[in-house]
Amino acid sequence: MDYDFITTCNWTSTGTYTMRAYLGSNLNVVTSYSLFYRKKGDLTWIETTNGQVVISSTGEWEIGNDWNKVGDNVLTHSYLSITDIDSCTDVYFNETTLGTTVGDYFLYVAWASCTNLSSMPSGFNLPTGITTVGDYFLLSTWNGCSNLSSMPSGFNLPTGITTVSFFLIHTWSDCTNLSSMPSGFNLPTGLTTFGAFFLANTWDSCTNLTSMPTGFNLPTGITTAGFLFLNSTWNNCTLLSDDDYTEPITIEFTTGYGTFGGTTPITTTDPIVGTKETPVLIQVNRQATRTRHFTYNTGALISGTGQIGNIAYQTLVSFDYSASNKWRLGPYEDYAYIICRPWPSGDHPTADNLDNSYVAFWKSEKTDTAFFELVSKLSKTTITTSVDATNWINSQGYFTSYNNAWIV
Repeated sequence: MDYDFITTCNWTSTGTYTMRAYLGSNLNVVTSYSLFYRKKGDLTWIETTNGQVVISSTGEWEIGNDWNKVGDNVLTHSYLSITDIDSCTDVYFNETTLGTTVGDYFLYVAWASCTNLSSMPSGFNLPTGITTVGDYFLLSTWNGCSNLSSMPSGFNLPTGITTVSFFLIHTWSDCTNLSSMPSGFNLPTGLTTFGAFFLANTWDSCTNLTSMPTGFNLPTGITTAGFLFLNSTWNNCTLLSDDDYTEPITIEFTTGYGTFGGTTPITTTDPIVGTKETPVLIQVNRQATRTRHFTYNTGALISGTGQIGNIAYQTLVSFDYSASNKWRLGPYEDYAYIICRPWPSGDHPTADNLDNSYVAFWKSEKTDTAFFELVSKLSKTTITTSVDATNWINSQGYFTSYNNAWIV
Protein backbone atom coordinates (compact mmCIF):
# COMPACT_ATOMS: atom_id res chain seq x y z
CA MET A 1 0.00 0.00 0.00
CA ASP A 2 1.14 3.55 -0.71
CA TYR A 3 0.41 4.97 2.76
CA ASP A 4 0.18 3.67 6.32
CA PHE A 5 -3.45 4.58 6.89
CA ILE A 6 -5.96 4.58 4.04
CA THR A 7 -9.72 4.90 4.25
CA THR A 8 -12.20 4.55 1.41
CA CYS A 9 -15.62 6.18 1.64
CA ASN A 10 -18.53 6.54 -0.74
CA TRP A 11 -19.35 10.18 -1.51
CA THR A 12 -22.89 11.14 -2.46
CA SER A 13 -22.12 14.71 -3.56
CA THR A 14 -19.32 16.64 -5.23
CA GLY A 15 -17.45 19.68 -3.99
CA THR A 16 -14.49 20.81 -1.93
CA TYR A 17 -14.29 19.40 1.59
CA THR A 18 -11.83 19.94 4.41
CA MET A 19 -10.42 16.91 6.19
CA ARG A 20 -8.80 17.03 9.60
CA ALA A 21 -5.79 15.26 11.08
CA TYR A 22 -4.68 14.51 14.63
CA LEU A 23 -1.35 13.40 16.06
CA GLY A 24 -1.35 12.57 19.74
CA SER A 25 -3.69 15.40 20.78
CA ASN A 26 -7.04 17.00 20.00
CA LEU A 27 -5.30 19.77 18.02
CA ASN A 28 -6.11 19.67 14.30
CA VAL A 29 -2.70 19.51 12.55
CA VAL A 30 -3.90 19.08 8.98
CA THR A 31 -2.11 22.27 7.90
CA SER A 32 1.21 20.79 9.06
CA TYR A 33 1.02 17.35 7.47
CA SER A 34 0.14 16.05 4.04
CA LEU A 35 -2.89 13.94 3.28
CA PHE A 36 -3.35 12.31 -0.11
CA TYR A 37 -6.50 11.36 -1.99
CA ARG A 38 -7.68 9.86 -5.24
CA LYS A 39 -10.76 8.43 -6.88
CA LYS A 40 -10.81 4.68 -6.30
CA GLY A 41 -9.21 3.03 -9.32
CA ASP A 42 -7.02 5.99 -10.24
CA LEU A 43 -3.25 5.51 -10.16
CA THR A 44 -2.20 9.00 -9.08
CA TRP A 45 -2.58 10.44 -5.60
CA ILE A 46 -3.29 14.14 -5.10
CA GLU A 47 -1.64 15.92 -2.17
CA THR A 48 -3.94 18.09 -0.11
CA THR A 49 -3.45 21.74 0.75
CA ASN A 50 -4.58 22.41 4.32
CA GLY A 51 -6.64 19.23 4.22
CA GLN A 52 -8.82 20.21 1.28
CA VAL A 53 -10.05 17.44 -1.02
CA VAL A 54 -11.86 18.11 -4.28
CA ILE A 55 -14.45 15.41 -4.87
CA SER A 56 -15.14 15.78 -8.58
CA SER A 57 -17.56 12.88 -8.94
CA THR A 58 -19.71 10.76 -6.66
CA GLY A 59 -18.57 7.29 -5.64
CA GLU A 60 -15.64 5.85 -3.73
CA TRP A 61 -12.59 7.95 -2.93
CA GLU A 62 -9.48 6.94 -1.01
CA ILE A 63 -7.73 9.19 1.50
CA GLY A 64 -4.34 8.25 2.93
CA ASN A 65 -1.47 9.39 5.10
CA ASP A 66 1.66 7.99 6.68
CA TRP A 67 1.88 7.52 10.44
CA ASN A 68 4.38 10.41 10.84
CA LYS A 69 5.25 9.00 14.24
CA VAL A 70 6.20 11.23 17.14
CA GLY A 71 7.14 8.75 19.83
CA ASP A 72 4.21 6.32 19.90
CA ASN A 73 1.70 8.87 18.60
CA VAL A 74 0.52 8.40 15.01
CA LEU A 75 -1.25 10.65 12.53
CA THR A 76 -4.83 9.72 11.63
CA HIS A 77 -7.15 11.68 9.37
CA SER A 78 -10.76 12.52 10.19
CA TYR A 79 -13.99 13.10 8.26
CA LEU A 80 -15.44 15.10 11.17
CA SER A 81 -18.92 16.46 10.34
CA ILE A 82 -18.78 15.58 6.65
CA THR A 83 -22.34 14.54 5.85
CA ASP A 84 -21.82 13.66 2.17
CA ILE A 85 -20.42 10.18 2.81
CA ASP A 86 -22.89 7.34 3.33
CA SER A 87 -20.56 4.38 3.84
CA CYS A 88 -16.98 3.51 4.56
CA THR A 89 -16.03 0.65 2.25
CA ASP A 90 -12.42 -0.07 3.21
CA VAL A 91 -9.91 0.75 5.95
CA TYR A 92 -6.24 -0.18 5.73
CA PHE A 93 -3.77 -0.03 8.62
CA ASN A 94 -0.09 -0.74 8.03
CA GLU A 95 0.28 -2.89 11.11
CA THR A 96 3.97 -3.56 10.51
CA THR A 97 4.97 0.09 10.73
CA LEU A 98 2.35 0.76 13.39
CA GLY A 99 3.75 -1.83 15.78
CA THR A 100 2.11 -2.97 19.00
CA THR A 101 1.88 0.41 20.72
CA VAL A 102 -0.27 3.38 19.72
CA GLY A 103 -0.10 6.67 21.56
CA ASP A 104 -2.76 9.17 22.53
CA TYR A 105 -5.90 10.05 20.56
CA PHE A 106 -5.81 7.09 18.17
CA LEU A 107 -8.64 7.52 15.59
CA TYR A 108 -9.90 10.62 17.36
CA VAL A 109 -13.23 11.79 15.79
CA ALA A 110 -12.36 9.75 12.67
CA TRP A 111 -15.99 9.61 11.48
CA ALA A 112 -17.65 11.71 14.18
CA SER A 113 -20.85 13.55 13.23
CA CYS A 114 -20.93 11.96 9.79
CA THR A 115 -24.68 11.78 10.15
CA ASN A 116 -25.30 9.90 6.88
CA LEU A 117 -22.66 7.24 7.45
CA SER A 118 -24.62 3.97 7.58
CA SER A 119 -21.91 1.30 7.56
CA MET A 120 -18.29 0.43 8.06
CA PRO A 121 -16.58 -2.12 5.77
CA SER A 122 -17.50 -5.78 5.96
CA GLY A 123 -14.78 -7.43 8.03
CA PHE A 124 -13.53 -4.12 9.44
CA ASN A 125 -11.47 -4.42 12.56
CA LEU A 126 -8.82 -2.58 14.51
CA PRO A 127 -5.19 -3.71 14.30
CA THR A 128 -5.19 -6.94 16.29
CA GLY A 129 -1.55 -6.68 17.32
CA ILE A 130 -2.03 -3.61 19.50
CA THR A 131 -1.14 -4.38 23.12
CA THR A 132 -0.54 -0.90 24.52
CA VAL A 133 -2.65 2.21 23.96
CA GLY A 134 -2.27 5.78 25.12
CA ASP A 135 -4.95 8.05 26.51
CA TYR A 136 -8.19 8.76 24.65
CA PHE A 137 -8.21 5.60 22.54
CA LEU A 138 -11.18 5.81 20.08
CA LEU A 139 -12.36 9.09 21.59
CA SER A 140 -15.61 10.05 19.80
CA THR A 141 -14.62 7.93 16.79
CA TRP A 142 -18.24 7.40 15.67
CA ASN A 143 -19.89 9.93 17.98
CA GLY A 144 -23.01 11.36 16.39
CA CYS A 145 -23.16 8.91 13.47
CA SER A 146 -26.93 8.89 13.73
CA ASN A 147 -27.45 6.64 10.70
CA LEU A 148 -25.03 3.89 11.79
CA SER A 149 -27.13 0.86 12.76
CA SER A 150 -24.37 -1.60 13.67
CA MET A 151 -20.67 -2.33 13.55
CA PRO A 152 -19.56 -5.10 11.16
CA SER A 153 -19.82 -8.73 12.17
CA GLY A 154 -16.65 -9.76 13.97
CA PHE A 155 -15.67 -6.24 15.02
CA ASN A 156 -13.86 -6.22 18.32
CA LEU A 157 -11.21 -4.48 20.36
CA PRO A 158 -7.58 -5.66 20.38
CA THR A 159 -7.49 -8.48 22.92
CA GLY A 160 -3.96 -7.93 24.24
CA ILE A 161 -4.52 -4.57 25.92
CA THR A 162 -4.00 -4.64 29.72
CA THR A 163 -3.88 -1.01 30.88
CA VAL A 164 -6.01 1.92 29.68
CA SER A 165 -6.96 5.46 30.62
CA PHE A 166 -9.65 7.68 29.10
CA PHE A 167 -10.76 4.62 27.14
CA LEU A 168 -13.70 4.54 24.66
CA ILE A 169 -15.07 7.91 25.77
CA HIS A 170 -18.11 8.89 23.65
CA THR A 171 -17.05 6.30 21.06
CA TRP A 172 -20.62 5.57 19.88
CA SER A 173 -22.55 8.22 21.81
CA ASP A 174 -25.52 9.74 19.97
CA CYS A 175 -25.51 6.92 17.42
CA THR A 176 -29.28 7.00 17.65
CA ASN A 177 -29.80 4.24 15.07
CA LEU A 178 -27.33 1.80 16.64
CA SER A 179 -29.38 -1.21 17.74
CA SER A 180 -26.65 -3.63 18.79
CA MET A 181 -22.95 -4.38 18.94
CA PRO A 182 -21.69 -7.43 17.03
CA SER A 183 -22.00 -10.89 18.51
CA GLY A 184 -18.82 -11.64 20.45
CA PHE A 185 -17.92 -7.99 21.05
CA ASN A 186 -16.24 -7.59 24.41
CA LEU A 187 -13.64 -5.67 26.32
CA PRO A 188 -10.10 -7.06 26.36
CA THR A 189 -10.29 -9.77 28.99
CA GLY A 190 -6.75 -9.13 30.23
CA LEU A 191 -7.44 -5.57 31.31
CA THR A 192 -6.36 -5.04 34.91
CA THR A 193 -6.01 -1.28 35.30
CA PHE A 194 -8.50 1.39 34.24
CA GLY A 195 -7.54 5.04 34.47
CA ALA A 196 -10.05 7.87 34.64
CA PHE A 197 -13.26 8.02 32.60
CA PHE A 198 -13.26 4.35 31.57
CA LEU A 199 -16.21 3.83 29.16
CA ALA A 200 -17.52 7.29 29.97
CA ASN A 201 -20.54 8.02 27.74
CA THR A 202 -19.55 5.19 25.40
CA TRP A 203 -23.14 4.44 24.30
CA ASP A 204 -24.74 7.55 25.77
CA SER A 205 -28.03 8.41 24.00
CA CYS A 206 -27.98 5.37 21.74
CA THR A 207 -31.75 5.45 21.89
CA ASN A 208 -32.20 2.42 19.60
CA LEU A 209 -29.79 0.12 21.48
CA THR A 210 -31.84 -2.86 22.67
CA SER A 211 -29.20 -5.24 24.07
CA MET A 212 -25.55 -5.94 24.66
CA PRO A 213 -23.85 -9.00 23.18
CA THR A 214 -24.12 -12.32 24.95
CA GLY A 215 -21.02 -12.70 27.10
CA PHE A 216 -20.19 -9.00 27.30
CA ASN A 217 -18.89 -8.07 30.74
CA LEU A 218 -16.18 -6.18 32.56
CA PRO A 219 -12.88 -8.07 32.83
CA THR A 220 -12.59 -10.13 35.99
CA GLY A 221 -8.98 -9.19 36.69
CA ILE A 222 -9.54 -5.49 37.31
CA THR A 223 -7.41 -4.29 40.21
CA THR A 224 -7.75 -0.53 39.78
CA ALA A 225 -10.57 1.64 38.44
CA GLY A 226 -10.04 5.37 38.12
CA PHE A 227 -12.21 8.47 38.49
CA LEU A 228 -15.73 8.40 36.95
CA PHE A 229 -15.58 4.73 36.03
CA LEU A 230 -18.60 3.87 33.77
CA ASN A 231 -19.86 7.44 33.95
CA SER A 232 -23.05 7.73 31.80
CA THR A 233 -21.98 4.66 29.83
CA TRP A 234 -25.54 3.65 28.90
CA ASN A 235 -27.25 6.92 29.77
CA ASN A 236 -30.45 7.62 27.79
CA CYS A 237 -30.44 4.22 26.08
CA THR A 238 -34.22 4.25 25.96
CA LEU A 239 -34.71 0.68 24.67
CA LEU A 240 -32.01 -1.04 26.73
CA SER A 241 -33.83 -2.96 29.43
CA ASP A 242 -33.74 -6.08 31.61
CA ASP A 243 -37.06 -7.67 30.64
CA ASP A 244 -35.96 -10.46 28.27
CA TYR A 245 -33.03 -12.87 28.26
CA THR A 246 -30.49 -11.14 30.49
CA GLU A 247 -26.96 -11.61 31.72
CA PRO A 248 -25.36 -9.53 34.47
CA ILE A 249 -22.71 -6.87 34.12
CA THR A 250 -20.55 -7.34 37.19
CA ILE A 251 -19.46 -4.11 38.87
CA GLU A 252 -16.76 -4.35 41.52
CA PHE A 253 -15.93 -0.65 41.99
CA THR A 254 -17.83 2.58 42.57
CA THR A 255 -19.02 4.03 39.29
CA GLY A 256 -19.47 7.57 38.16
CA TYR A 257 -22.98 8.93 37.76
CA GLY A 258 -25.75 7.93 35.37
CA THR A 259 -24.27 4.61 34.27
CA PHE A 260 -27.81 3.55 33.34
CA GLY A 261 -29.23 7.03 33.77
CA GLY A 262 -31.73 9.25 32.03
CA THR A 263 -34.33 7.35 30.00
CA THR A 264 -32.62 3.94 30.32
CA PRO A 265 -35.23 1.63 31.93
CA ILE A 266 -32.73 -0.24 34.13
CA THR A 267 -32.98 0.79 37.77
CA THR A 268 -29.78 1.03 39.80
CA THR A 269 -28.34 3.12 42.58
CA ASP A 270 -26.49 6.21 41.40
CA PRO A 271 -23.59 5.84 41.69
CA ILE A 272 -23.38 2.07 41.74
CA VAL A 273 -21.23 0.98 44.67
CA GLY A 274 -19.58 -2.39 44.19
CA THR A 275 -16.54 -4.02 45.71
CA LYS A 276 -14.51 -7.16 45.04
CA GLU A 277 -16.14 -8.73 48.09
CA THR A 278 -19.69 -7.58 47.28
CA PRO A 279 -19.97 -7.01 43.53
CA VAL A 280 -23.17 -5.53 42.10
CA LEU A 281 -24.77 -7.53 39.29
CA ILE A 282 -26.78 -5.41 36.85
CA GLN A 283 -28.99 -7.51 34.60
CA VAL A 284 -29.00 -6.30 30.98
CA ASN A 285 -30.83 -7.70 27.96
CA ARG A 286 -28.58 -9.71 25.68
CA GLN A 287 -28.66 -10.71 22.05
CA ALA A 288 -30.05 -14.22 21.86
CA THR A 289 -30.71 -14.72 18.20
CA ARG A 290 -29.63 -18.21 17.24
CA THR A 291 -32.69 -20.36 17.12
CA ARG A 292 -34.20 -22.64 14.50
CA HIS A 293 -37.43 -24.31 13.44
CA PHE A 294 -38.39 -27.93 14.14
CA THR A 295 -41.20 -30.15 12.95
CA TYR A 296 -42.39 -33.74 13.22
CA ASN A 297 -41.67 -35.29 9.83
CA THR A 298 -42.18 -38.90 8.71
CA GLY A 299 -41.78 -38.12 5.01
CA ALA A 300 -38.94 -37.15 2.67
CA LEU A 301 -36.13 -34.83 3.70
CA ILE A 302 -37.32 -31.21 3.63
CA SER A 303 -35.19 -28.73 1.70
CA GLY A 304 -32.96 -26.68 4.01
CA THR A 305 -33.26 -29.06 6.97
CA GLY A 306 -31.55 -32.01 8.55
CA GLN A 307 -33.35 -35.09 9.79
CA ILE A 308 -32.88 -37.35 12.78
CA GLY A 309 -35.55 -39.93 13.55
CA ASN A 310 -38.86 -38.19 12.91
CA ILE A 311 -37.54 -34.69 13.64
CA ALA A 312 -36.73 -32.24 10.85
CA TYR A 313 -34.59 -29.35 12.03
CA GLN A 314 -33.68 -26.18 10.17
CA THR A 315 -30.05 -25.96 8.97
CA LEU A 316 -30.25 -23.07 6.49
CA VAL A 317 -31.79 -19.62 6.72
CA SER A 318 -33.76 -20.45 3.57
CA PHE A 319 -35.77 -23.65 4.03
CA ASP A 320 -39.08 -25.05 2.82
CA TYR A 321 -41.42 -23.72 5.48
CA SER A 322 -44.44 -24.71 3.38
CA ALA A 323 -43.56 -28.41 3.74
CA SER A 324 -45.26 -28.57 7.13
CA ASN A 325 -47.88 -26.70 9.11
CA LYS A 326 -46.41 -28.03 12.35
CA TRP A 327 -43.20 -25.97 12.66
CA ARG A 328 -42.13 -24.91 16.13
CA LEU A 329 -39.40 -22.34 16.82
CA GLY A 330 -36.91 -23.83 19.26
CA PRO A 331 -35.26 -22.21 22.29
CA TYR A 332 -32.37 -19.79 21.86
CA GLU A 333 -29.08 -21.60 21.39
CA ASP A 334 -26.73 -18.73 22.25
CA TYR A 335 -26.76 -19.54 25.93
CA ALA A 336 -28.14 -23.08 26.20
CA TYR A 337 -27.77 -26.60 24.85
CA ILE A 338 -31.12 -27.92 23.71
CA ILE A 339 -32.64 -31.34 23.10
CA CYS A 340 -35.72 -31.80 20.91
CA ARG A 341 -37.92 -34.90 20.95
CA PRO A 342 -40.90 -35.79 18.75
CA TRP A 343 -44.43 -35.61 20.15
CA PRO A 344 -46.43 -37.57 17.55
CA SER A 345 -49.85 -36.86 19.07
CA GLY A 346 -49.35 -33.14 18.50
CA ASP A 347 -50.86 -32.16 21.83
CA HIS A 348 -47.78 -31.02 23.74
CA PRO A 349 -48.62 -27.72 25.48
CA THR A 350 -46.55 -24.67 24.56
CA ALA A 351 -45.43 -21.65 26.52
CA ASP A 352 -47.39 -19.22 24.37
CA ASN A 353 -50.59 -21.28 24.79
CA LEU A 354 -51.56 -20.45 21.20
CA ASP A 355 -51.63 -24.04 20.04
CA ASN A 356 -50.09 -27.40 20.84
CA SER A 357 -46.92 -28.84 19.38
CA TYR A 358 -45.60 -31.98 17.70
CA VAL A 359 -42.17 -31.50 19.32
CA ALA A 360 -40.96 -30.85 22.87
CA PHE A 361 -37.74 -29.37 24.21
CA TRP A 362 -35.36 -29.62 27.14
CA LYS A 363 -32.42 -27.28 27.67
CA SER A 364 -29.42 -26.91 29.95
CA GLU A 365 -26.87 -24.22 30.63
CA LYS A 366 -24.24 -24.12 27.90
CA THR A 367 -21.59 -26.12 29.75
CA ASP A 368 -20.53 -29.74 29.41
CA THR A 369 -21.32 -30.39 33.07
CA ALA A 370 -24.86 -29.04 32.87
CA PHE A 371 -25.55 -30.85 29.61
CA PHE A 372 -24.29 -34.19 30.92
CA GLU A 373 -26.45 -33.75 34.04
CA LEU A 374 -29.52 -33.19 31.86
CA VAL A 375 -28.84 -36.26 29.72
CA SER A 376 -28.15 -38.33 32.84
CA LYS A 377 -31.53 -37.28 34.22
CA LEU A 378 -33.36 -38.13 30.99
CA SER A 379 -31.56 -41.44 30.41
CA LYS A 380 -31.55 -42.47 34.07
CA THR A 381 -27.87 -43.38 33.66
CA THR A 382 -24.63 -41.62 34.53
CA ILE A 383 -23.35 -39.64 31.55
CA THR A 384 -19.83 -38.18 31.80
CA THR A 385 -18.64 -37.85 28.20
CA SER A 386 -19.89 -36.16 25.05
CA VAL A 387 -19.77 -39.48 23.19
CA ASP A 388 -22.05 -41.17 25.71
CA ALA A 389 -24.42 -38.18 25.72
CA THR A 390 -24.80 -37.92 21.96
CA ASN A 391 -25.01 -41.71 21.53
CA TRP A 392 -27.97 -41.90 23.91
CA ILE A 393 -29.71 -38.90 22.31
CA ASN A 394 -29.24 -40.35 18.81
CA SER A 395 -30.53 -43.73 19.95
CA GLN A 396 -33.78 -42.07 21.00
CA GLY A 397 -34.21 -40.23 17.70
CA TYR A 398 -33.80 -36.90 19.44
CA PHE A 399 -32.02 -33.77 18.18
CA THR A 400 -29.43 -31.86 20.20
CA SER A 401 -27.61 -28.61 19.53
CA TYR A 402 -24.59 -29.99 21.39
CA ASN A 403 -21.84 -30.29 18.75
CA ASN A 404 -24.45 -29.45 16.09
CA ALA A 405 -23.66 -25.95 14.82
CA TRP A 406 -26.36 -23.63 13.52
CA ILE A 407 -25.54 -23.32 9.81
CA VAL A 408 -26.47 -20.02 8.15
